[in-house]
Amino acid sequence: MSARAKVVDLALTRTRTRTRTLTRTRTLTKVGWSTFSHTAVDVSLFSYGPGSDRFRGSMDNAEIGVCSECVSVLSVPSVLSVLP
Repeated sequence: MSARAKVVDLALTRTRTRTRTLTRTRTLTKVGWSTFSHTAVDVSLFSYGPGSDRFRGSMDNAEIGVCSECVSVLSVPSVLSVLP
């Protein structure tokens, strides 16, 4: 197999793996994405219920995950450990 063919094969494998992971995540979390690439656009996030006060103003995307884990009864490692 040529070096170019190996690169193409690796790229296809990564794309398939990423697609499977995104599909599983979307199915389990009931979350959908309008794009599979990054954008620089700010998005609105709304929260209500217990712990909603942690989500205020402009937040970095990593802060959203941390705040979500803080108010959730589940931890990220425990959820990841049961993913297929």
